[in-house]
Amino acid sequence: MKIAPALYTPPTETPIHRLVSSQTPQEQAITSASYFEVYAWVHIDDPRKVYVGSRAASSAVDYISSTDNEQFWLDLNAGLLKRVVLFRTDDPSEKSKQLTQNAEWFAQMFSSDHHGPEYVYHKNNAHKGDETLSAEAKKVIVDWVLYNTEGIVVDVGYGFNEIDATNRVMLIAERVESRDIPITTMTIEQLADTKQVQNRLAMYKPSHAKEIAASMVKDERDFYKLFDPIVVVYDGVEYVIHDGNHRREALILAKALGLTINDIPVQIINKDEFGDTPEEADRNLMLLGSALNKHVKATLASSPEDYQFWISTTVNDLNLDLSINADVERLRESLKSSYLRIGSFKTVPIMNRAIKNFKENWERGLKKDKITKNMVSYSKANLEGFRGLLESQGKAAIFSTMSGLTHGNVIGYIERRMTHLDKKNGVIILHYNSLNEYVDYMDEIELESLKTVIKHGGIKIEVIVMEPFVD
Repeated sequence: MKIAPALYTPPTETPIHRLVSSQTPQEQAITSASYFEVYAWVHIDDPRKVYVGSRAASSAVDYISSTDNEQFWLDLNAGLLKRVVLFRTDDPSEKSKQLTQNAEWFAQMFSSDHHGPEYVYHKNNAHKGDETLSAEAKKVIVDWVLYNTEGIVVDVGYGFNEIDATNRVMLIAERVESRDIPITTMTIEQLADTKQVQNRLAMYKPSHAKEIAASMVKDERDFYKLFDPIVVVYDGVEYVIHDGNHRREALILAKALGLTINDIPVQIINKDEFGDTPEEADRNLMLLGSALNKHVKATLASSPEDYQFWISTTVNDLNLDLSINADVERLRESLKSSYLRIGSFKTVPIMNRAIKNFKENWERGLKKDKITKNMVSYSKANLEGFRGLLESQGKAAIFSTMSGLTHGNVIGYIERRMTHLDKKNGVIILHYNSLNEYVDYMDEIELESLKTVIKHGGIKIEVIVMEPFVD
């Protein structure tokens, strides 16, 4: 299958696919696959190295690929691959599934034919389609192969092209770094009175601000070489610091420590440069600080807590329900087009782990909200007293938290206790250490496993679970 490059011209705009469904949210929640898609992984440095696959929305949150190609996994773990979407259908019908298979086959065959089978990671194992793809769908795939385009952009609900919006932020960040945006000055007093915005969990870290302040005073002669201008955005009414909150706090501290410099370099940007609509500008301004992190000398590295903050902000902005697979995918697509694209998430696996952790914490929170009873707190003295009572009755006893069942060999502990006390009967006392632990282990899978081991081993051991709640 050969397609002459002359038939196609490089696209000027990235096609947009709107991630919507004809189903109600309730119907989406019970549908195994609310859409199908064809995706591709592309080597960042050598776009001839590609992998093409397909998946349904019901796949796991952290699903990557089913390939057994060792080089693919090495390159992925090294952060050398990016993911694009080549085809997507929101209809979970068999017809749509067949169209997805057609698109996968077309993408695998065309990329292999064009780049050469020695470059692609995938095997051409898709079911041969009947080529009933629209010309538009084929062109997305061909443009991707020939020109290394971004595939389709999934509109997750913002109403604008997220990749183009993120590119705008990245261009502004480059202009900040190159000093294409003029440098002016504000006094420390003016900066102290200026509103701040921080796209992190905490506005600033006091210890980091103190380190910067000490360096400002110590190296005052080289102040203008060591510290980048603070970035301020003007919306027509007020000035807002969007990058440089730690430097602002450090300046206030440094002045109290004797810093004599008072005219501080700043770069002022008008808010309307960040978007064609207020919604786009607000979204892009939240990305600005993250985009500037790699350009600023005195920046603080992002933490897993910051990852959770970004995800939480995106979930709230898009009003997502993470119990619906389609909404989890909307979240992933938005993060891919924003924080992954600007480098805040270094790799796709890091982003996927952050999404998985957020979803688990979100589900734990839902379970906790349903619990209205007061939890019993068992002190070590309470547990020791209960153990003493049982051992006065001729038994050996140990106590453990419910999570301890997954971290230690309680069977070994009780058997050693029985041997030490020369007792033929043992008791394992289990209790929940916290509400979080109760939520995580309330299904008692580990408890049932423990009871099965005791039963099959014929050991005379009783298991007692302390009552977790009081009425």
